[in-house]
Amino acid sequence: MTQSTVSRSGFLLGLAVLIVVYVSSCSESSSPWHEEQFIIRVDSLHVPAEVSVDDTLCISFFGIVGSSSDYRFSHFEVEKDSSYIWVTAWGLRRWHEDQAGLPIVVFLDGEEYCVSGLSEGWFRIVVHQPDGAFLPDSVFVAPVQRYSLSRHGDGNRVEGPPGRQVRWGTGDAAAPRMQSRPL
Repeated sequence: MTQSTVSRSGFLLGLAVLIVVYVSSCSESSSPWHEEQFIIRVDSLHVPAEVSVDDTLCISFFGIVGSSSDYRFSHFEVEKDSSYIWVTAWGLRRWHEDQAGLPIVVFLDGEEYCVSGLSEGWFRIVVHQPDGAFLPDSVFVAPVQRYSLSRHGDGNRVEGPPGRQVRWGTGDAAAPRMQSRPL
């Protein structure tokens, strides 16, 4: 055996030992990192008062996720129908046993969940809280607004939402192209 063959086999044996030590140290039980999921307390919601059946409703959630950089928002767990939605906001705490996270407050900060396919009438929103309580809210889902074109002696007019009439101008460059006036 030459010296280069011995050096190469010694290197390969040392590399194999390092790989075995690394793989055995990565087992789940000896990891210094820990994770736990938890339900976030939602302080408030932001939703519009009314949406149309064809609209997508986006719900914004607010509250405190945690008190250090170890905490973060994870996901929403949702059960929904065309007239209600039950939401649970989940957080994740991931920490190292030898290190403390930075002392900062982590907020939900308007995290959104959007839902479509709503039915006409009241759409109920219920948020599950960590203590078993619920935070309720609701949004009125209106029928689709239809607009009709009609021809009148004074030019073209579009019938818009109740109380509004939209009128196209005559094409004069000095005049506005569209005017809006109450009915």
